[in-house]
Amino acid sequence: MCKKLVLLNTFLFLIFFIAGCSKSEQSYWDEAVNYQKAGKYKEAVASYKALAEEYPESNNAVKALFEAAKIYQVKMIKEVEPKQSMLKAIEFYNKIYNDYNESPEAPKALFMKAFIESNELQNYDAAKQTYNLFLTKYPNNEMAASAKAELETIGLTPEEILSRNTQVKK
Repeated sequence: MCKKLVLLNTFLFLIFFIAGCSKSEQSYWDEAVNYQKAGKYKEAVASYKALAEEYPESNNAVKALFEAAKIYQVKMIKEVEPKQSMLKAIEFYNKIYNDYNESPEAPKALFMKAFIESNELQNYDAAKQTYNLFLTKYPNNEMAASAKAELETIGLTPEEILSRNTQVKK
């Protein structure tokens, strides 16, 4: 009986010890920032993602997801192919828009998703859909004019845009 009691106490101690060992929100954030400063972008993304998963209700969760998206958008993880990097950025922007739609970051995330679809992936149909969704959801947002401009020039080369702007001015 005494042996069972010792085993039970040891088991309970281990459970409480392990549960108490989870990192704080600030620890995840600091770790991610330090990894990013050191050029360890894969590790930074992992820390940002862990913060968002462990503390989904925190203000830093959205910021962490946005930071992870930006790392992928600017292709900082060299072992990830450029197209895959853009798709990962879109995943993070989607998570922000879908899970934190009341956040000030949600419109930015939706806009950036459309921007990547258009300018990086040349998926113009998806980009048009996303820009139109942005304009429907956030018609008075500060980026609404940019979304409209993007829609007007979607799929055009820089030369075609310049030519078009020159014709409009005449």
